Amino acid sequence: MLWLELVETLSAETVSPGTKSSLVVVAASAAPAVVCVLLDPGFGFFLAPFLLLLTCVCALAAWFLLKLFRLPERARFFLVLGGIALWSVYIGYTEIHSNTAAGRFERLLVEPIPKSVRFLDSEGAIGMAGGHEIIVFAISPADLNAILKAKKFKPHELDSSRDQSYQRRLVAFAKRHQMEPFTAYRVGEEYDFLIMLTNTNRDKALLYRDRL
Repeated sequence: MLWLELVETLSAETVSPGTKSSLVVVAASAAPAVVCVLLDPGFGFFLAPFLLLLTCVCALAAWFLLKLFRLPERARFFLVLGGIALWSVYIGYTEIHSNTAAGRFERLLVEPIPKSVRFLDSEGAIGMAGGHEIIVFAISPADLNAILKAKKFKPHELDSSRDQSYQRRLVAFAKRHQMEPFTAYRVGEEYDFLIMLTNTNRDKALLYRDRL
């Protein structure tokens, strides 16, 4: 209904060109929120209202600020829409990269990624209802030890016989990537934690994040 009213307003002959342009800017402000929801529905629906409000306020502020500098309306229109488009592209790139193996590594461990790292597998997603993420990668023992120390991982006993789905999931992944026997390390809280599995040679690791 809101969009229909906006279309009717834009179609009205009594509306000035300046008002029409500002209304188009307001409508275009929804683009970053739409991108966020499409690429990450779980978290996007929570973030979208705040993102829409922020984009709308910034776009209108830019519109009227440029008006104070007597910039022609056409130039203002394309500058503000260009800014919204760039903001949308940045959000889209951030969402996509964040869920790649490299993005997960940078977000959960360290940035920049050590040169010895070679990604072997990656999966999972974290939404408002929780979820899990897994990265499997080859790495030099020196870089692995440095990461474990920097992130303050502590030795952890993993028991797949316990009635916890993440334990079984981790053991299954370790078997799939031929990492047994392995050593486990853990850091974090009870409901949001990281577990690192390393093979005997310490040149391959599996990082698991779980958030309940």
